[in-house]
Amino acid sequence: MDTYFGHPCLPTRFWDQVFVSPNGCWLWIGAIGTGGYGNCMIDGRVQNVHRITLGRFRVIEGGKVADHLCRQRSCCNPDHLEQVSNQENTIRGASADANRRRGAALTSCPHGHRYSGDNLKIDRHGRRSCRTCAINAGRRRRSRQATSSTLTPQAPEHNEDAAHG
Repeated sequence: MDTYFGHPCLPTRFWDQVFVSPNGCWLWIGAIGTGGYGNCMIDGRVQNVHRITLGRFRVIEGGKVADHLCRQRSCCNPDHLEQVSNQENTIRGASADANRRRGAALTSCPHGHRYSGDNLKIDRHGRRSCRTCAINAGRRRRSRQATSSTLTPQAPEHNEDAAHG
């Protein structure tokens, strides 16, 4: 068992709400708040339990957030937490994984064109797009440009012969 578990820097009522799983996660079995994170009243205010343990057993760096390396949001084991930027946490996070899986599962664009063969475009970031929709968007853009240029008033052309006539 971890040397931090049960440490007296946190009250017994805190530790009563923690279950140690076989994989080493300290799972919070008390109140669960927004997004599946454990919440507890410490020092007169409600706080996320993973931030509490991180703050008690590590130095929290300014501007950093806690990334659950175990991907278990109710875990408050400081050995399962890494301090990273919010951007890095988002990239690593479950929502990013879910978005990648959701995008990979799509077989057609929103207009119903298949993502396959000659109709599939992959940009330099690995994102897929529909070639048919890109072609249609280009046609619409050129059509709008042509229409707007014909509606723009043109200055009359200067004719030398008419002026001296």
